[in-house]
Amino acid sequence: ACTTATTKPSKTLEVKAETSGKLIEKLVNKGDRVKKGDLLFKIDIDDRLERKKEAEAQLERFELEYKVAKKLQKKNFSTETNLAAAKANLEGAKTRLSQIKLEIENTAVTAPFDGVVNTTSTEEGDFVTPGKALAEIVAIDPIIFDASITEQNITKVKLGTTGQASLLSGISTNGKVNYISSVANPNTRTFSVEFEANNNDGQILAGLTAELCLNSKNIVAHTISPSMISLDANGRTGVKTITK
Repeated sequence: ACTTATTKPSKTLEVKAETSGKLIEKLVNKGDRVKKGDLLFKIDIDDRLERKKEAEAQLERFELEYKVAKKLQKKNFSTETNLAAAKANLEGAKTRLSQIKLEIENTAVTAPFDGVVNTTSTEEGDFVTPGKALAEIVAIDPIIFDASITEQNITKVKLGTTGQASLLSGISTNGKVNYISSVANPNTRTFSVEFEANNNDGQILAGLTAELCLNSKNIVAHTISPSMISLDANGRTGVKTITK
């Protein structure tokens, strides 16, 4: 069975800043292909290295104080309250150091997966804050063919059903069904089906129209005119024939 489908990315993600600061480097532009882990943007590290050293020194101090408090408490020279306070200071120092380390890590914004930079929404020199959109990354390998299947034919489609998608440009690709909607569209009474295909060379772009033909099971049969079919007294069907 064949139907019309539209190509779309297999993944779409808006990359956002996770820390604040001045954007000092923009290493990608619209249309650039990126690999997972590639550096996209760099945010000014500012005074974070100094704050990290301060947090490390504070952690070292509270670790020592906690060790002393434990020894004193064992010898009954200190109370449980003093020990608890020393432990709280130590845990707080660990948390502050983890936070500043994460801030430093977040000044380097990297690609979350292999894909294409669809849009960028900031420039070098901009001041960004957590949640600020920096770019949109889309993955088109694999590519998804989004189709609508009628309720009469949806039972013929299963996860893993193979097929072929053909673009108006003449490009064809093989793939398989990786998603079937469990709920019909209330307006069209059709079910959304996603067909996944390889797009290693990136020739298939998102937003294109294609013909999708799925390899559903067919039954081999002959067409017979209703006038040739008869029923006996028990309701069994038969075919009228002429013998000489």
